[in-house]
Amino acid sequence: MARTVSDVAFLDTLITGEAAPTVDLRAARIAVPRPDYWERGDVDPGVADVILQAFAKLREAGCTLVEIDFEGEVKSIVGTLFQPTPASVFAGEGMDAPQPTSLTMARWLREHAPDVTVEQMYGDRPIRDGRRSFPPVEEQVRVLKEAARRYAEIYRSHGVLAVAFPTAPIVATPIRPSGPKEPLGELITIKGKQVEEGRVVAQNLFIAPRVGAPALSIPAGLSQGLPVGLELDALPGNDSKLLGLGVAAQVVIGRIPPPSFS
Repeated sequence: MARTVSDVAFLDTLITGEAAPTVDLRAARIAVPRPDYWERGDVDPGVADVILQAFAKLREAGCTLVEIDFEGEVKSIVGTLFQPTPASVFAGEGMDAPQPTSLTMARWLREHAPDVTVEQMYGDRPIRDGRRSFPPVEEQVRVLKEAARRYAEIYRSHGVLAVAFPTAPIVATPIRPSGPKEPLGELITIKGKQVEEGRVVAQNLFIAPRVGAPALSIPAGLSQGLPVGLELDALPGNDSKLLGLGVAAQVVIGRIPPPSFS
């Protein structure tokens, strides 16, 4: 969105009228994944090194980093992109929201891109128009309120302003001349384990949207000559505080050099 967090904060102030506060890192507490996340999780070692170096800089600046069970406390609320929890499904597709199908895509294409067909959009992938079945809205609300309570409890019990982790656990993958391999990309190797690109790259990105929380990604360094992002998530409604924390964190972490593309 911008070169610096300060520019994002400026844009946010123009939109909301609420200025980001000045955050003293010496008084700030941030939750970070405990060591088992880096040992067992699908995180590229180069990305882990960059993030851990950023954590070290924050500690040196006086920030208190609190180790938490990231998988058990945070990710378990929403599950994974391919095995979401009911709360994650209801937040993303439920509450009587209209369900997208090939028919809704066809209507959109007729209005905006009449020369493109649904079959062209899907390519070789099968067109599946099965609709999800949801419990009554009251039950969905109950499940979502419980997820929100669990998410808020992380911040309350640990006394933290934000939770920090890698924005994406791998660096950007090459664009191949033949296009992406369907449906989840090529197999890559992380710490001796083969996984599909698509299963890894998005695993941290949908946590905040599913609980309605603000999220900020700060460039933290380079791995293999490519940028690594440090994500900071906060409680819903704490957008300005998160931006204030991000401004302070970026000053300590420093601006990263441009990718070498070598």
